[in-house]
Amino acid sequence: MSCVSFIFPENGISGPKHIGFATAEILAQHHCDVVLVDCNRETLYRAQEQLSSYGGKVYAYVCDVRDEQAVNEVVEDVLAKSR
Repeated sequence: MSCVSFIFPENGISGPKHIGFATAEILAQHHCDVVLVDCNRETLYRAQEQLSSYGGKVYAYVCDVRDEQAVNEVVEDVLAKSR
């Protein structure tokens, strides 16, 4: 992976006005791989679909970031995919 943006929004990825989404969008426009993490499945997959249109890889993980074990599993999976 050339670049990675982890997004951990509090209330879901709300679109271009959300700083995490805006950051991920800039990276996606430059064909960087992007990692989205959110507990809201619907907005997560909507964001993944939008960002995938730029041609880079966009990984989406449904995860409650208050759960340390779940976050560790996401990080391990991302690291495994980047090898």
